[in-house]
Amino acid sequence: MTDYEQQFKEVVQLTRRLRRPEDRAYRLSYAGYQFVTYFTARPSPESAGGLDSLRAAVAAFDRLGRPVPTLLATVAGAFKVLKQPEARRAYFQAKAAQYKARGARENLSYCHFVLDGPFVRRGDYNQGISHFLRAADLASTYDRYYQVNHLMVAGYYYSEWGNPAKALHYLRQALAVWEPLPARDGFKNNSYTYRAMAAAYRQLRDYPAALRYANLSLVGVPADTTRSYAAGSSAGEREPTDLNRLCEEYLRLANQGLRAKDKSFNAALTTDFSLDMPPVTMVGADVGRVLLNLFTNALYAVRQRQQQGEPSYQPQVGLRTLVLNQQVQILVTDNGTGMSAAVQSKIFQPFFTTKPTGEGTGLGLSLSHDIIAQGNGGSLTVESQEGQGTAFTISLPSAIVPLQV
Repeated sequence: MTDYEQQFKEVVQLTRRLRRPEDRAYRLSYAGYQFVTYFTARPSPESAGGLDSLRAAVAAFDRLGRPVPTLLATVAGAFKVLKQPEARRAYFQAKAAQYKARGARENLSYCHFVLDGPFVRRGDYNQGISHFLRAADLASTYDRYYQVNHLMVAGYYYSEWGNPAKALHYLRQALAVWEPLPARDGFKNNSYTYRAMAAAYRQLRDYPAALRYANLSLVGVPADTTRSYAAGSSAGEREPTDLNRLCEEYLRLANQGLRAKDKSFNAALTTDFSLDMPPVTMVGADVGRVLLNLFTNALYAVRQRQQQGEPSYQPQVGLRTLVLNQQVQILVTDNGTGMSAAVQSKIFQPFFTTKPTGEGTGLGLSLSHDIIAQGNGGSLTVESQEGQGTAFTISLPSAIVPLQV
């Protein structure tokens, strides 16, 4: 027996001498949590002692009528450490029946959250998602943020399952619940829902809508701005557009989004607009989303290089518009980290990203290329030198062709 196990047994013995039920419940939960945490990295048969303590703590809090979703999460973790999936399922099914009879909605919601896993792993998405939806319905009465999370996960699973219509149904519900909520921690970020919506719209081949939500997952601008941006229709009317003004607006939006995440960041933004730029007939919102993606990537690249601590480095992002014969061009440049030739060859492939997990969808540049090339009869090209910077060039014909994506 290790010193840690001996200490745990002494804590349990001390717990039995405590008079107040609340004290015993808290002591049991703390001891069980510490014990299971210790054995997570080195599971052994003795880990069952921690699980027994946690289950006793849950029972003690149940007698007191207290909601304990966090404690139930620790119990689920203990079963995982012990590799007892069937015992875990049986325990939470029994607790779900108990909490349903008592009307303990918060605890019941978490039980449904736990019970989805085995069904999803077996590929029975309908049964698994039904537990998430029950959890979402219950969470609506005590924590709307949990409701958003459960609806989002249900939508994500439907997207993974290849049912984008149902995915969007639940993801839109998640956004509808989320929008009126006050900020937590001073800022609201619904990036995972936006990523799932981007993937679902891509499955439906609605590339402008997919790019809209892929951008929203990365920009992270304040809630009022994202709502306005998300509301834009991808099936808008074509009309003469002031391209210089459009570029300037989306450069400002991208910079605002990054500075909302990191107020210490500041890049030099340089613009050079053609004075001869004619109005260009297009769906401005669609081309604007392409611009937002390019600007966001450029700002990300210069910020990454700045964080490397290079002496005297000054982050710079440039924007230039040109009129060449029957075409208009938009050049977006940066002096960021740049890309290797191998990366450049894959940069427009769907789901390819150089960003860390959770920071990129791998859809932005692929969708941008589709919108410019297939939707507007233009081209999107890249030139880059690793360690020096990158330049993207959008070329559009003066007369924009009908959308063919």
